[in-house]
Amino acid sequence: MGNCYGAKYATPENNLERVVATERVGKGYHGTLPYGSREKALWAIKVAEEERGSPGYLPDIRRAINQRNHLIGPGSPLFRSALMDLYRNDQVLCDREMDRFTLNPEMQHKEGVNETGFELHSDRFTRMFPGYYLTDKGLMEPKEGTPTVNFDNLREVLLSKDLSRGAELEWANNETRFLDRTVDMDGNRISFCSFPRSGNSMLRKYLESITGIDTGSDHWIEISTSLQLMGLKGEGHSATDNVWVTKSHSPWVPFNC
Repeated sequence: MGNCYGAKYATPENNLERVVATERVGKGYHGTLPYGSREKALWAIKVAEEERGSPGYLPDIRRAINQRNHLIGPGSPLFRSALMDLYRNDQVLCDREMDRFTLNPEMQHKEGVNETGFELHSDRFTRMFPGYYLTDKGLMEPKEGTPTVNFDNLREVLLSKDLSRGAELEWANNETRFLDRTVDMDGNRISFCSFPRSGNSMLRKYLESITGIDTGSDHWIEISTSLQLMGLKGEGHSATDNVWVTKSHSPWVPFNC
């Protein structure tokens, strides 16, 4: 795809260059989408930005795409998947709240120079999660040497009446970790079922703060990359031995595992 948006706007072939990451972290497009969906989303980002005169918010982009492209629709998961595919492929810049997008290279964040908060996916991932990598499916996993936790030891500490053992979990004040997968979690997994927009992500973060263990989710990573990049590292993990609590919207949203 050439630069059909004018000199001010970036495409993968010209001036959206990584600032922190040495290579692209994402593994290419993840979603199976109708033909032209990503191009339409890219076009909508451009239109929304031109209309606002600044990076467009998600409602701006949705409104733009709904003007001419009803196929993927403003509220459709296909729209969100197309947008996240573009972002994971380092084709657009996104702010830290994951609700504003831009194609303008002048908005690219550079520490101490141009602190806009707008970063490419690879730069944000490399900066925030240096001890982790992404699988081909886009799920986050710890690298070799990254601290993990043994579930049996964790349970022993949490159930202990010896309050001094709480010091063994002091690391949880600063980070969350995956389980080390040495314990078969069958019989121990907890499904946290709730309706969308009911506060489930807040409760997940609360549980992570208490236990220090990353929670999982059976939601599609194609549309939940924003939660992953805002710190919920277990997004997309379900029925595995590296998480304890797994969020689900089933049966409202079927399991994707």
